[in-house]
Parts: sequence; C-alpha cells; structure tokens
Amino acid sequence: MDSPYEAPVAPQVPPRQRGVSSTTAVRAEIGPAINELLQEMVDAEAVYVVGMMPWDCAQTLISVQRERMSADNPPPAKTVHYFMPHRSPRDIGSAMGSRTQHWFAGLFGMRNWIVPNRDDDANVDTLLMHLYNDDSDGGGCTVLHRKGDIFRATSLNYLPVARRSAKGVLVIAPLDTGQTEIVRGHVFDHLMPHSQPWEIRQIRCYRPSRQGDPHGFVPRIWRLTSKRKLESNETEPAVVVAVCGRTSEGPVVVLKERSPSNSIDDFGKLSLISEHVIVDDLVDWVGRLAEPLDADDTQAREQVWKAAGRPAQLMLDERFFKAAAQRELFISCGLDVDFDRLKFHGYRLVNREDGTHLGFAVYRLDLIQDDAVDELDTVTKWSHDMRPIPVEKLYLEPNIGRLNRLLRLQQTWLLANVLAPAVPDEDEDRTRAKDS
Repeated sequence: MDSPYEAPVAPQVPPRQRGVSSTTAVRAEIGPAINELLQEMVDAEAVYVVGMMPWDCAQTLISVQRERMSADNPPPAKTVHYFMPHRSPRDIGSAMGSRTQHWFAGLFGMRNWIVPNRDDDANVDTLLMHLYNDDSDGGGCTVLHRKGDIFRATSLNYLPVARRSAKGVLVIAPLDTGQTEIVRGHVFDHLMPHSQPWEIRQIRCYRPSRQGDPHGFVPRIWRLTSKRKLESNETEPAVVVAVCGRTSEGPVVVLKERSPSNSIDDFGKLSLISEHVIVDDLVDWVGRLAEPLDADDTQAREQVWKAAGRPAQLMLDERFFKAAAQRELFISCGLDVDFDRLKFHGYRLVNREDGTHLGFAVYRLDLIQDDAVDELDTVTKWSHDMRPIPVEKLYLEPNIGRLNRLLRLQQTWLLANVLAPAVPDEDEDRTRAKDS
C-alpha cells in the first residue's frame, strides 16, 4: 500500500467543457518539514488552526493519530480550535469551485482527525469550530500549538498555479518567537472573543411509516441536532451515488473501500459513494437566514422553517441531496460535478439493527471517458480507496461478501433501476455534436 505521505497524482484536466467535471489543486505532497509539524500537532496539548486546513495534512494527521493510539505512548487529549472563514454563497447547482472545495476539505478533514466517532462519548479529543468574516482566504492556514508552556506557530499555504492542475504545491514557514507572539495575541485577543461559534448541524427525519412501501423514504424533517449519534426510530437523510464507467471488462461501478480515514462505520466493507445531508447543504434556505442559526436546536429548526417559506411540512428538496452528493464526490473522487449530471432514481430506506434508519436519495453519475478526459482515471488516481468493480461481478465472490448493507439489501432494486446500462440522452448527444 502506498505511503500516506505521498499524494495521489491525477492527470491534468483541459479547460472546462459543457458538463465536464474538474479537479483542483487541493492535493499536495507532504514533505519532511510538513510531516514534522503534523507530528507536533498530534503531540500538542492544544491546537489553534486559523484558515483552511489542507486535505492532505488532515489525512496525514489521521494516520499519525491512529498509529500513536495503537502504540504504547498515545498522544495527550487535546482541545482543537478551528477558525474558518464564512463560506461564500454560490449558485446551487453549479460546480463548487476551488474555494468551496478547500472549505469543505478542511472542515471534514479536521472533524475526521479530532472527532472520528459518531458517538461523542467515544472521542478522546474536543473540536471547537469558529467562523470569521474574511473572504481573502484562498487555501492554507496558520497553526498555533502548545505543549506545556511553549507555543509554536507555523504557516501552511498553497502556491498559486498558472494552469488547472490536480496537484498543488504546499509550502511551510515556521514563525520565529516574535511572530509567534503576534499570532498568539491575535488568536486569544481577537479571534476567540469575536468569531462566531459554529457546529455541523445534523438533520433527522421522521421514522418510517408503517403503511405503504417498506423500503420507501419520505424526507420530512423532524429535528436538527449537533449530535452525530442517532436516537431510536430516527431516520438520517443521506445521499448515495452510483458512479458508473466502463473498462475493457464492460460496465463498472466505483465502490469505496471503507476505512477509519474515510468513513465512520462499516470498515473493510465496499459501498457506493454516500454522505449524510447536513444543514449547510440546504443552500436555498440557509442563504435566506437573517441571523446565524440559534444554538438551541428547536429554535434553529424554526429559523429553517421560516427560511423555507413556512410550509405545511418541512420537506427536504432533491437539490439538497445533490449538494451533499457534490461535496462527497469531490472529497472521495476529486470530481467537481454540476447538478445536472446527477440522475435521480428514487428514495430508499435501510433499517439498521439498532432501531435507527437511513433514508437515501439514490443517484447515478455516468463518468465522462474520452481521449480528452477520462474521469475514471481521475477517480482511481485521486484515491486508492476507490475500486472499479465490473457490474456483472458485483454480486459474485469475492465482492459479495464485502458489500455493505445498502448494496446487499437493495440488490434487486439497484440492479434493475440504477446499475442497468444507461440509455443515451439523445438531446445531450445532439448538443455535444453541435458543440464539437
């Protein structure tokens, strides 16, 4: 297996075409100096990160943390403060763009390092997140960490690239004692008292109806919560994407090999690309909020209901599932996908053994593969966890024994409705021919 300190190298992508996704310079090589800093962060007693943590740095932090936790000298428990810029609004349905990619990569990279477990009581460390008003960030961050009475500060930044590339250049600059004191003073005297506390707010939907389709899911919001653990009878709304392509063996579907570095459960299993829906995915509604969400979950739900236009029932729009799919397709696959490429195939419900439920919006993404762009190559080079599996071999050994709950329980429905060969879109074919 490749070293976690080596960044995957993806092919260069030509200028954007209609409907074509792209990668961005968010992946970069972790050199010895950066690796030393990350080791110090794991060993620190307190950490303060200002800006957007590079994804590769977070992935290395996860690897180092796991190694240390399994050794005889586990790192000390720590509190990590993560100061992020407010996320700039964007048009829902469009590609994410590099700044939004950096924002989500840093957010979920830090969360997966510090609080990897769904059950908060199982997490050793504490993550406190803050938002500040500054649109000048373009990727990278300043890290202040303390061990004992000694503070150290370091700057991590991406160098700008002159052309579209899937590999970034990340540089590190340790700060001297005087500059460290300036950073320390700014963090404690300005950012701590004046930035806005922020949490990832989860969405919970009503439990399944006892009538009708036992596999059906109605995405009606019941409550909001900052807790990741589900309560009995709750349904967590999520999105699942069948990423489909072709090889010399015929049609393939890309599955993720789940591990602690990319998932919160089902380690060792193979799954479709999936992600739960959070409040930040409710782009239309969140954009209408006059004030930040209240810390009280009940009041926050009331704010969201008003922003949605005070409907009789607070139902998740299909676009919100696409927003969750879009960010996960970037983090897992390195693809920045417009909404119109995601084809909706319906909702499905999966019951879990603990009495909770997962409600999925199911989509299919057909990868573009031609001489100019081969997205399947991009995906497999972006992450070694992505496995293209021939569809005809999906439910045969050795694959069938490793499939996760959704793939096993919904086998017949998925094969008939989602994984069957795609029918070409004649209008899109004509448009492509005209564009060329």
